[in-house]
Amino acid sequence: MSTDIHIQSLTATSGIKRLAQRVVFELFTERDSVSYLPQHGCSFITHLYNCKSEFEVYVAFAAARSHIKRIFKSDEKYTQDKNELLATVKLDRVILADGKIVLLLTIVNKAKKAIQLETPALMLE
Repeated sequence: MSTDIHIQSLTATSGIKRLAQRVVFELFTERDSVSYLPQHGCSFITHLYNCKSEFEVYVAFAAARSHIKRIFKSDEKYTQDKNELLATVKLDRVILADGKIVLLLTIVNKAKKAIQLETPALMLE
């Protein structure tokens, strides 16, 4: 179950949407860049800017995915809601053109629900 609570300009999200936010945070936050969460994040974004082909993006994502899954596994003790527990994250497609990259991701929770998302275009140059 995913619930959004709107209070004026503030939105609190739960369920698979919250899980998706956390996955994006981990994937696009450089490890050790958040002082109060030094164990979170990964080196995907650094590797991404050095990728010259779709294959290199998939390789960088595979390394990041295993790290992210370890982070989420260690966080499982804090929640019992299967909608907010990560089962897997997949990179479905890479669009690499004109110095930009777009990633299409599928995030699956332990309740076996999936959400797909498309990242904004990232400038590689």
